[in-house]
Amino acid sequence: MKVLVCDFDETFINQDLELEFVRFYKKKYLKPTDIFFASISIPINMISSFLEVRSLFKAWTVGKDKSCMNEMFAAFFEQSNIQINQSVFNFVSDFEGSRILLTGCLEELAIAFLKHNNLDHVFNKIIGAKTTCNGFFLQRHPFGRSKLKFISSPDVGIGNSKLDRYFLSECKNPIITNPDKELELYAEKYGWREI
Repeated sequence: MKVLVCDFDETFINQDLELEFVRFYKKKYLKPTDIFFASISIPINMISSFLEVRSLFKAWTVGKDKSCMNEMFAAFFEQSNIQINQSVFNFVSDFEGSRILLTGCLEELAIAFLKHNNLDHVFNKIIGAKTTCNGFFLQRHPFGRSKLKFISSPDVGIGNSKLDRYFLSECKNPIITNPDKELELYAEKYGWREI
């Protein structure tokens, strides 16, 4: 069976979903404990991001159960204006085979977004970030090079940033969309298609 792997933020959708959610969270739900955990996690995660490897912590998820998160997600979706990339949606929908969404976004947030927009049928599998130990530690975070742990030579890959070049290089048919300058140059060098 053929396999398609698609990035989420700024690829399948036009923005970074979790970044937009965290901005909303800071306005509506921020507590002193969030600031404390963020003061620990942000510097460490910034170094990890610079090194293009997975982050280790997710401060805003600390102590939140599924019900609490779903309430926050619903409030966020009611006021957000995140759009689907129609070209990518059409390509993924028409693909005959297994369709995997591979994202550094918290998996529950990505799933909630797809359900809210009646798109939960588009992907057969969603692989996103997961937390453990009361929500603070990232158990898994598909990001940059670490995305390679979750795939095995897919037939098609779709991405938008220089950090996606790692998994796109493993795809038989790499496709870019809305690329940043670094990925655009990389794709041009290797003859990757753009949609």
